Amino acid sequence: MDRKIKTKNSIIKNIAILTALSTLITAYIIGLTRKDIQVLMKLQEFFPEEVEFHEIDENPLLLEAHDKKSRDFLGYLAVEKAQGWGGPLQISTVIDSDGMIKETIVLDHKETPSFFYKIQRHRFFEQFIGKKASDPFILERDINTVTQATISVKAITEAIRNGSHAVGKKILNLRVQEMQSAWKFGINEIILILLYAGVILNTIWKWKMLRYVIMATAFVFLGIHLNSAISIGNISQIILGYIPSIKDNLFWWILVGGALLMPLILKSNLYCSCLCPFGALQELTARISGINIRFSKKRAKLTRNLVYGLTWLALILIFLTSNPAVGSYEPFSTFFRLEGIGIQWFILPAVVLGSFLLKRFFCQFFCPVGVVLNLMIKARQHLNKFMTRSIK
Repeated sequence: MDRKIKTKNSIIKNIAILTALSTLITAYIIGLTRKDIQVLMKLQEFFPEEVEFHEIDENPLLLEAHDKKSRDFLGYLAVEKAQGWGGPLQISTVIDSDGMIKETIVLDHKETPSFFYKIQRHRFFEQFIGKKASDPFILERDINTVTQATISVKAITEAIRNGSHAVGKKILNLRVQEMQSAWKFGINEIILILLYAGVILNTIWKWKMLRYVIMATAFVFLGIHLNSAISIGNISQIILGYIPSIKDNLFWWILVGGALLMPLILKSNLYCSCLCPFGALQELTARISGINIRFSKKRAKLTRNLVYGLTWLALILIFLTSNPAVGSYEPFSTFFRLEGIGIQWFILPAVVLGSFLLKRFFCQFFCPVGVVLNLMIKARQHLNKFMTRSIK
C-alpha cells in the first residue's frame, strides 16, 4: 500500500515538474516574440498625431520630426540602447537644429521601479536639457549622479551621449570628443571579493564567529550602503540575455556570478546562508525574539510548495514581459531604502513579523533566489550521479 502511494506521489510530482517547465518555456517564447516593439510606435505615444518621422540613419536610428500640416521642422531624434542594472534601456534624445538637447524620452527600461522613481525624483534627466550634442556628458563632472543607482544612471547617460554624438557627427557636423570607458575596479569591488573569500574560507574552517562577521559586514555593505541584494530579476537577466558589460559593471559580475558559481563548484548555497543582507536581518530578529516555531514534515513540505509556486509565478511574469523588474517582488529596497511598490509594502511587514516567530521566515516561504540556487545544487548532484554511472 505504501509503495502504491509513493508511486502515485512520484507521478504527481513528475507531472507538476513537467507542467512547470513547459509553461515557463512557453512564456519565454511568447516573451521573445513580443520583445521588439517598433520604435516608431513607441515614439508616437509621446508625440501628437500631427508629428511624423523620417529616417535619416539606422545605426544608430536617427530621425527627423516634422509637423504633418505645416511641414515645420521639430527636431532630430536619436534612439539608442544601453545596458542598465535590470537589462537594456532605450532612450530617444531630441535635438534642435542648433545642436541643443530639447528633451530626453525613455522608450523602454527594465530597471527596478523603486530605483527608476528615485532617478526621476532627483530630476536626473533635466540635467541634459540645454546641453550641446557634442558635450562629453561625463558622470560626476558635468552630469550629477544618483547614489544607489549608479549603474542605471551610467546606462542612461551612455545612451544619451551616444545618440547625441551621432546626431552631432552625422547630421550637424559638430566636433565630438569620443569617450573611452575604463575598467571600474574600486573599493566596492575589493570589499565584495573579500566577502566571497571569507565565505569560502569559512567552509574550510567552520568558524562560527567568522560567519557572523561576514553576515554583519554584508548587512551593512550590501544592504544599507549599496542596497544590492540579489533578486530573481538579476538571475532572470541572464536567462533573457540581458548581461551587462563586464568592463562597465564588474561589481554586478562579481556579485551575481559569485552567487551562481558557488552552488555549482562548492555544492553549497553560501550566498543565502552568509551574504544575503535580508537573511542576516531575519537571523537577527530570530535571535532577538528567541522564538523558532518548527513545522512538522507535512507542513514543511507545504511551505516548500508555496515558495516554488511563487518562484514559478515570478518567472512566468518576467518571461511573458521580458522584463526582470516585473517579477522581482522581494522587499529588499523597501526595507533598506524605504523604496518599494505595490506588493512589496504588504510583504515587508509580514516578513518582519514572521521572522520574529520563524527562523528565516522569508527564505522559507517567499524567497525565489534561494529556490533557484538550491535547484542548482540538486542539478549538480544529479549530474555527478549521472557521470559516475556513465564511467562505471
